[in-house]
Amino acid sequence: MAFLEKSGQDQDKSRTNQVLTAAQMLFGIPTVLVQTQAAGNFVVPSGIYRIKMRIRAGGGGGGAGGGNSDSAVSAGGGGGAGAWCEVILSVQPGGIVSWVVGAGGSAGINNGTSGTSGGDTIVYVSGVEVCRVTGGSGGANATQGGVGAGGVGGASKITNVMGSTSENGAGGGYGIYAGVSQGWGGVGAASFGKSFVQVTGQNTVGISGQSGGGGSGGTGVGNGGAGVGGEVIYEY
Repeated sequence: MAFLEKSGQDQDKSRTNQVLTAAQMLFGIPTVLVQTQAAGNFVVPSGIYRIKMRIRAGGGGGGAGGGNSDSAVSAGGGGGAGAWCEVILSVQPGGIVSWVVGAGGSAGINNGTSGTSGGDTIVYVSGVEVCRVTGGSGGANATQGGVGAGGVGGASKITNVMGSTSENGAGGGYGIYAGVSQGWGGVGAASFGKSFVQVTGQNTVGISGQSGGGGSGGTGVGNGGAGVGGEVIYEY
């Protein structure tokens, strides 16, 4: 009975696995783990009262280079990373947990637009928002022979959860020019636990990183790299 009470379950004589379920909940032993990059929902199974979710938002797109001057290679700024958080949700069997996953921002186009922001990843319990992580903003396009600024990382908004931890997204790096034949695209920022990306050269297209990461800035006449969409991982 103490196990059941601590895990939030009511005694149910028709179920023979309540103590096992309570032990799995209290000691953090998942029986199901799902990772997805798509929007979705599921109905909480019988005997489940807590769910752990890890979510990250989309990264911003990298800015493009602005062409080369006689003295310097231009370099676009890197996209900011999406924020990340882990939450423990209080749920009831038969309830619905749903989510949307933030898309990655579009890459900046040479002599066109800067990178765009990544989308937010949001979790709902029975239609009510309980946590949100925002996407990183895009890196700025460079001017000819100049550099672009990096995007800003995303943040978290957490409400009505049993416990949580979170990390804001890192900001993207400024582009760097190193002379007439060498530029460094701004660093595409990494979302928590992932790796950053960067390119160098005279006319190099930026690249994408890992989930939630910003795209790197391009150099010269190269476009930026696209930001990468977020993800949702849940276990119970």
